[in-house]
Amino acid sequence: MWLGIGAAAGVVFGAVGFAALSSVDWSGMAGGPALEQAAKECGLNDGSAVRVKDEGRTLALETAGTDASGLRFAEVECVLEVVGAPDHVVEAMMSTRALDGRQSQEWEGFEAQWSYHPDSGMSVLLRQT
Repeated sequence: MWLGIGAAAGVVFGAVGFAALSSVDWSGMAGGPALEQAAKECGLNDGSAVRVKDEGRTLALETAGTDASGLRFAEVECVLEVVGAPDHVVEAMMSTRALDGRQSQEWEGFEAQWSYHPDSGMSVLLRQT
């Protein structure tokens, strides 16, 4: 009798566990295309200012400058928020000057590199690590 109850409990717990794991969004985990998904969530399409590379694990973003068209920084911020960039990364980007050269920061699962010039705007390269 105890064997039957144990077997039934195992089946129930197994089914519940499988259902829970099936509903998890795994796109941002274990090398999934989190950056490509973030761009889509922010309404950005692959084009000259938005380039998806490396099967969705690299995202290049270009903001507008005085001599170049591109994204608004708010659109870059949206992507950073979706992928969980810490506030200090966003603040570092916003305070970058042309004289600062290429900058980089890392956080759990991601790396950002960027540079800024008033004429060409900000060039941001996000990479899922």
